[in-house]
Amino acid sequence: MRQGRTPSRANSAAWLRRDAAAYCLVVASVGCGYSTGFGNPHDLRTVAIQAVDDQSFRREVAELLTRRLGSDLTRFTGLVPGRHGSSDAVLEVRVESAVGRSIVEGNGASIREGAIALDARVRLIDKSGRILHERRYADWAEYRPIVSETRQGALEEAAADLARKILLGIDADFLGMR
Repeated sequence: MRQGRTPSRANSAAWLRRDAAAYCLVVASVGCGYSTGFGNPHDLRTVAIQAVDDQSFRREVAELLTRRLGSDLTRFTGLVPGRHGSSDAVLEVRVESAVGRSIVEGNGASIREGAIALDARVRLIDKSGRILHERRYADWAEYRPIVSETRQGALEEAAADLARKILLGIDADFLGMR
């Protein structure tokens, strides 16, 4: 031990350095604009995903979108899928249209390039019945039979992209980005 320093004074200097480092770390993390996780002012943890209501009368659209919303919910929002009745909120999705179009036609009736367009209305409703998020979303995907792309593949891509847009839109609302 150095001469002129008492053990208690050496310990207090070490504590002071440690406290100063912790304080700087907290200030730096708050001040840099870094945020962690899902900004959740409504204290939601679980969301029940209601089976997608498909007004387009294409059964596969509802199945694909419901499945994709459930599998991507936690990754894009930080929320956990839950059961109806015990969840903090319910996600309602209604597909209003699922239109297939030929973009480029070949000789005769063959399609050289086609597209699938999906349009959906979304509501996130909490336990009390209050609407936390309500919006319309749309997406589309192309396919080219000439290079072995299929209408089903385009439908799966459009459903995956639409689910991602819905979930990111809900997350953006909670983070105050709109």
